[in-house]
Amino acid sequence: MERGTFLAVALLAIAQAGCATESADVERTRTVHGQGFVVEDDGTLEPAEEAALLQELAESRAKILHLFGKTAAIGDFRTWKERSEAACAGAQLPAPPVEIRVVVVKKEGRCHADETGLTIRRDHLKRKDATHELVHYLAGGSWRPIDEGLAVWLTEKLQGPAWGVPVDVRSRVYFDLGMDDGLDRERMRLGMNRRDYDLAGSFVKFLIDEKGLDAFMVLYRSAPGDYHTVFGMPEQDLLAKWRERIHAMNVRQDASYYRFKDYLANLRSADDHAADRSLQGGH
Repeated sequence: MERGTFLAVALLAIAQAGCATESADVERTRTVHGQGFVVEDDGTLEPAEEAALLQELAESRAKILHLFGKTAAIGDFRTWKERSEAACAGAQLPAPPVEIRVVVVKKEGRCHADETGLTIRRDHLKRKDATHELVHYLAGGSWRPIDEGLAVWLTEKLQGPAWGVPVDVRSRVYFDLGMDDGLDRERMRLGMNRRDYDLAGSFVKFLIDEKGLDAFMVLYRSAPGDYHTVFGMPEQDLLAKWRERIHAMNVRQDASYYRFKDYLANLRSADDHAADRSLQGGH
């Protein structure tokens, strides 16, 4: 075989191999459109799971957008500085997509939202992480802990409390068991555990109770840590006031408090690090 003919055949074989690989990837991905969402998975999502996910997303989206009103910033994950510069330049937000993309994965990675849509772990569907990430997508990006706190608070408001224990009660348990690491912005910027998420949700609930959702959303769009502009006091004073409110809760007759406290205490008695491990990782 001449050299030129050999190269042509080799290139054709490589091209065909590439096409075969691409086709196999496409066959492993299923796409379903419905209720303003496009859900992608590996084809193993059960029809009941798929229907429940679409129903949850559609109902949550309607309620979230009703609450946010004009403060919604769908798919806008620019930094505060980028948004400020764009506003000065008179730039407009792009129109929201006709369908919101939702990718369901098995157990790899983590649940998150970005400008492309939502990524949800299949094993997290039952704990309503789809609603949590939808809050992020519809609210747009902000800074920790208030971005995660908003998603935790609003998911509880729409879907009920995680483990059947309200976020304020969970926070009280963390305080009473000495499992509170504090809501330090710099530490959480590098990562958050499950306790951080819960404490952030309780803190955001406190802020919204103090001034209302509209005022909170002004903070959400503000520079990181700029609490004084909206609340008239510095961050540490607000954190102290929130802690006082949680410590003042009357939990003597609250069965959920004792159930959650006993659960964590039993884990700790069995293994000093078990309780910490059980609450590691967020979404």
